[in-house]
Amino acid sequence: PVVTLKTKMPGPYLIDVASADQIECALTNAVARPPGVLAAARALCDDLHSFRDGNSSARILNAVDHFFAHQQPKLKRKPMNLIRKIKVRRRLAKALANAYDN
Repeated sequence: PVVTLKTKMPGPYLIDVASADQIECALTNAVARPPGVLAAARALCDDLHSFRDGNSSARILNAVDHFFAHQQPKLKRKPMNLIRKIKVRRRLAKALANAYDN
């Protein structure tokens, strides 16, 4: 359980207190592991990250391998954007000049 002090995003998965005087009592409550708060925290975790089977990294690596094998060869090269390069260099030159002037 998480104990917060005047949180701006309260929820049933937190133990929120309004003043510092209440923190000790809230921590004692948190150590007791209240079932309602723990159930709400588990529900939040399930909602945020539904894959808790330990294979998330393997899925990412498989997706990367699939991309390199099947989709990367189909990508077109980015066009050379000379105007953008000139603008960026001009902006960088101004920033460097200002940095050395100060």
